[in-house]
Amino acid sequence: MYFEFINFIHQKAVDPSIFKIVESIDDDIYNLSACLSKLELFYNLRNQGGVYIQRYITTEIEYIFGVCRSLFDLFQKTAKNYWNSITLVNQSIVKKELADSFADMSLKDDFIRPRKNYRRNMVFQGYGPNFTRKKLIFS
Repeated sequence: MYFEFINFIHQKAVDPSIFKIVESIDDDIYNLSACLSKLELFYNLRNQGGVYIQRYITTEIEYIFGVCRSLFDLFQKTAKNYWNSITLVNQSIVKKELADSFADMSLKDDFIRPRKNYRRNMVFQGYGPNFTRKKLIFS
Protein backbone atom coordinates (compact mmCIF):
# COMPACT_ATOMS: atom_id res chain seq x y z
CA MET A 1 0.00 0.00 0.00
CA TYR A 2 1.32 3.47 -0.89
CA PHE A 3 0.28 6.77 0.68
CA GLU A 4 1.62 9.98 -0.84
CA PHE A 5 1.25 11.79 2.50
CA ILE A 6 3.43 9.23 4.30
CA ASN A 7 5.98 9.39 1.48
CA PHE A 8 6.10 13.20 1.85
CA ILE A 9 6.53 12.99 5.64
CA HIS A 10 9.33 10.40 5.24
CA GLN A 11 11.15 12.75 2.88
CA LYS A 12 10.91 15.60 5.39
CA ALA A 13 11.66 13.51 8.50
CA VAL A 14 15.34 14.31 8.76
CA ASP A 15 15.33 14.56 12.55
CA PRO A 16 15.60 11.12 14.23
CA SER A 17 12.79 11.91 16.69
CA ILE A 18 10.42 12.78 13.83
CA PHE A 19 11.45 9.68 11.88
CA LYS A 20 10.48 7.41 14.78
CA ILE A 21 7.08 9.10 14.97
CA VAL A 22 6.56 8.68 11.21
CA GLU A 23 7.38 4.97 11.49
CA SER A 24 4.70 4.73 14.20
CA ILE A 25 2.24 6.50 11.90
CA ASP A 26 3.08 3.94 9.20
CA ASP A 27 2.40 1.10 11.62
CA ASP A 28 -0.91 2.58 12.75
CA ILE A 29 -2.11 3.12 9.18
CA TYR A 30 -1.26 -0.47 8.27
CA ASN A 31 -2.94 -1.74 11.45
CA LEU A 32 -6.01 0.34 10.64
CA SER A 33 -6.06 -1.10 7.11
CA ALA A 34 -5.89 -4.63 8.48
CA CYS A 35 -8.78 -3.92 10.86
CA LEU A 36 -10.93 -2.56 8.07
CA SER A 37 -10.16 -5.65 5.98
CA LYS A 38 -11.19 -7.86 8.91
CA LEU A 39 -14.48 -5.97 9.21
CA GLU A 40 -15.17 -6.72 5.56
CA LEU A 41 -14.36 -10.38 6.21
CA PHE A 42 -16.70 -10.45 9.22
CA TYR A 43 -19.42 -8.80 7.12
CA ASN A 44 -19.08 -11.54 4.53
CA LEU A 45 -19.24 -14.24 7.26
CA ARG A 46 -22.31 -12.81 9.00
CA ASN A 47 -24.84 -15.20 7.47
CA GLN A 48 -22.87 -18.42 7.89
CA GLY A 49 -24.32 -20.69 10.52
CA GLY A 50 -22.51 -21.33 13.79
CA VAL A 51 -20.26 -18.28 13.51
CA TYR A 52 -20.83 -15.73 16.27
CA ILE A 53 -19.04 -12.65 14.98
CA GLN A 54 -20.59 -9.85 17.04
CA ARG A 55 -17.82 -9.96 19.67
CA TYR A 56 -15.14 -9.98 16.95
CA ILE A 57 -16.68 -6.93 15.31
CA THR A 58 -17.09 -5.10 18.63
CA THR A 59 -13.47 -5.61 19.62
CA GLU A 60 -12.22 -4.61 16.15
CA ILE A 61 -14.21 -1.38 16.29
CA GLU A 62 -12.85 -0.63 19.76
CA TYR A 63 -9.34 -1.24 18.46
CA ILE A 64 -10.01 1.04 15.46
CA PHE A 65 -10.95 3.88 17.85
CA GLY A 66 -7.73 3.29 19.78
CA VAL A 67 -5.62 3.33 16.62
CA CYS A 68 -7.33 6.50 15.40
CA ARG A 69 -6.65 8.18 18.73
CA SER A 70 -3.03 7.09 18.49
CA LEU A 71 -2.82 8.59 14.99
CA PHE A 72 -4.14 11.94 16.24
CA ASP A 73 -1.52 11.95 18.99
CA LEU A 74 1.26 11.02 16.55
CA PHE A 75 0.20 13.78 14.14
CA GLN A 76 0.24 16.20 17.07
CA LYS A 77 3.76 15.07 18.04
CA THR A 78 4.89 15.46 14.43
CA ALA A 79 3.47 18.99 14.26
CA LYS A 80 5.10 19.87 17.57
CA ASN A 81 8.50 18.54 16.48
CA TYR A 82 8.32 20.41 13.18
CA TRP A 83 7.19 23.58 14.98
CA ASN A 84 10.09 23.30 17.44
CA SER A 85 12.55 23.00 14.54
CA ILE A 86 11.37 26.27 12.95
CA THR A 87 13.33 29.44 13.65
CA LEU A 88 11.33 32.60 13.15
CA VAL A 89 12.91 35.38 11.12
CA ASN A 90 11.56 38.00 13.51
CA GLN A 91 13.24 37.05 16.79
CA SER A 92 11.03 39.44 18.78
CA ILE A 93 8.05 37.14 18.26
CA VAL A 94 7.77 34.48 20.95
CA LYS A 95 6.68 31.09 19.63
CA LYS A 96 3.94 29.39 21.59
CA GLU A 97 4.61 25.85 22.71
CA LEU A 98 2.35 23.22 21.16
CA ALA A 99 0.71 20.61 23.36
CA ASP A 100 2.18 17.11 23.59
CA SER A 101 -1.02 15.24 22.75
CA PHE A 102 -4.11 15.89 20.67
CA ALA A 103 -6.26 15.67 23.82
CA ASP A 104 -4.18 18.41 25.46
CA MET A 105 -4.61 20.51 22.32
CA SER A 106 -8.36 20.00 21.96
CA LEU A 107 -9.57 19.69 25.57
CA LYS A 108 -9.46 22.06 28.49
CA ASP A 109 -10.33 20.64 31.90
CA ASP A 110 -12.04 17.62 30.23
CA PHE A 111 -14.18 19.94 28.10
CA ILE A 112 -13.82 20.35 24.36
CA ARG A 113 -12.20 23.70 23.62
CA PRO A 114 -14.68 26.02 21.91
CA ARG A 115 -13.82 27.80 18.70
CA LYS A 116 -13.06 31.45 19.23
CA ASN A 117 -15.66 34.03 18.24
CA TYR A 118 -18.52 31.57 18.42
CA ARG A 119 -21.71 33.62 18.06
CA ARG A 120 -24.29 31.79 20.16
CA ASN A 121 -24.51 29.67 23.24
CA MET A 122 -24.96 25.95 22.78
CA VAL A 123 -24.33 22.68 24.55
CA PHE A 124 -22.48 19.87 22.80
CA GLN A 125 -22.21 16.35 24.11
CA GLY A 126 -19.59 14.01 22.75
CA TYR A 127 -16.99 11.51 23.82
CA GLY A 128 -13.71 12.57 25.37
CA PRO A 129 -10.33 10.87 25.04
CA ASN A 130 -11.26 8.19 27.59
CA PHE A 131 -14.55 7.48 25.77
CA THR A 132 -16.50 9.16 28.56
CA ARG A 133 -19.34 11.56 28.00
CA LYS A 134 -18.21 15.20 27.78
CA LYS A 135 -20.25 18.40 27.65
CA LEU A 136 -19.25 21.62 26.02
CA ILE A 137 -20.91 24.90 26.89
CA PHE A 138 -20.11 27.79 24.57
CA SER A 139 -20.24 31.19 26.18
